[in-house]
Amino acid sequence: MKCFICASHIENPLSFKTFFHPPQHTNLCAMCSEQLRPITGNRCPVCSRLSEGICLDCQDWKNSRPHMNTLDSNYSIYPYTPMIQTIISQWKYRGDYEIGFIFKFIVQQTFQTLLNFDQSVIIIPIPLSEDRLYERAFNQAEVIASWITPEPKLLLTRRDYEKQAKKSKNERITSENPFILPKTINKPVLLVDDIYTTGTTLRHASTVLKESGCPRVDAFTLVRS
Repeated sequence: MKCFICASHIENPLSFKTFFHPPQHTNLCAMCSEQLRPITGNRCPVCSRLSEGICLDCQDWKNSRPHMNTLDSNYSIYPYTPMIQTIISQWKYRGDYEIGFIFKFIVQQTFQTLLNFDQSVIIIPIPLSEDRLYERAFNQAEVIASWITPEPKLLLTRRDYEKQAKKSKNERITSENPFILPKTINKPVLLVDDIYTTGTTLRHASTVLKESGCPRVDAFTLVRS
């Protein structure tokens, strides 16, 4: 087997231990796998940035844009390292669908062991616009959501605006809300996305949800940029 990232040969000797407890990243070599280290240390309880208490960004959302201070919390697994950037770019923008599955085990493990959500929570992936979905052929947020529930709810729709990746931080924060919610939701929601950057996308989505009557909106993201 070759490593998904560097294409080097992977040695996976079979033993009693590896048979019953296979490595998390069986399609990565040891060197590449070592570079995929989850976030450790004290983190902001709202956005998962490394911080002692609520970070300055989240305080700014609360004080300067209270109308969009609608996201109750976000939990991210990985920091945005060069290795993560390479994988995400290959997954999202080059259409390498299979490479994303190196994250499946840790997403499931993290959700089951660290996040305490009851059965009433509705899991909703952040949608792509029709044009973006056509370009990429799949929605990475929907893929992540499918790893934690067999039936993620595709309840949000998205207008087609300029890509967030092309915008500056200020342009993202001040951008128009692109999301539409065609039905009322009166249960708590867990939004799922690949990357938390400024938090604007998740706050736009959570604003629409709370305006419809949703009592609480949390988020689960793969990466905290």
